[in-house]
Amino acid sequence: MEGEYLTVEPEQCLVFTWRHIVADQAQASPESQVTVTFAAEGSKTNVSIKHEAIQALESRRNIGGGWNQCMVNLGEVLAA
Repeated sequence: MEGEYLTVEPEQCLVFTWRHIVADQAQASPESQVTVTFAAEGSKTNVSIKHEAIQALESRRNIGGGWNQCMVNLGEVLAA
């Protein structure tokens, strides 16, 4: 994976490009963009992830499932 941070606003927002590169494939996936926002809700933080410009339906499903698992893993780490 490779990308570039476009926006970094501490405690508010991250925006970055995303491109998946597989070593045994000649081409990388088309570039997409991820926006992660953080909103304080009492003693907790709501994290919202918006991943845009994913062209292939199968890629959208796979990436969506990956983000869901990342949030589950993050919750487990923070709860420990």
